[in-house]
Amino acid sequence: MPKKPAACLSLFIVIACTNLAAQAPHIASPQHSAIIHRANGPDAGLTKIYSNLGSQTDAYDDGISYQITGPGNPLWGKGYLAMPFTPAKNFMAKEILMALGTFGGDDSATLAIFNDNNGVPAQPLKAWTAANFPQEGTCCQLVALKDPDGVPLRAGKQYWIVAGTGLGQDNSEYQWNFVWNDASGKVAFLNGNTNDQWLPYTDNVAAFAVYGVVH
Repeated sequence: MPKKPAACLSLFIVIACTNLAAQAPHIASPQHSAIIHRANGPDAGLTKIYSNLGSQTDAYDDGISYQITGPGNPLWGKGYLAMPFTPAKNFMAKEILMALGTFGGDDSATLAIFNDNNGVPAQPLKAWTAANFPQEGTCCQLVALKDPDGVPLRAGKQYWIVAGTGLGQDNSEYQWNFVWNDASGKVAFLNGNTNDQWLPYTDNVAAFAVYGVVH
């Protein structure tokens, strides 16, 4: 299950920890898939820049995920999530694979690569609009985002994969699944409780991979 803030040792810290927990992204826990399909891989000729995906038959945890919601969501309002990665070499990123799902309804999404500003997402370098995601709780079809021209990435510099919504997507709601082993690490999230500012956090990591060519 998702990691929560450490135990609080004073009234002040208790209040701070409670507030942080209330701000955190909403979690959904469907049942695991009874039928497993092999995960799709990247296009031929691309090199792995970063990946936290598991095996083709256990690429991510299909039983628990973060909910990504647009500002019109009646229960949660806006809820965006970002996961960091750092290339070891200069690359042109040409494909991203993400473990995204839906419970039905409006699952249109705006997904992007952002650069970094002091440990949180800054500005988008490339954005994609995607929809018609796999049914949440199934495994292991991955959503592929492609850019034939490539997005330039510098070695040793942190970037973010951001899941959110855009124009015309106020009522969107979809899922970003945890990694296969439910590992924790750096994440960032943005919602109405953070005053629309990105908040760095340590929590379960969502599943994705980035591929490209050395530049």
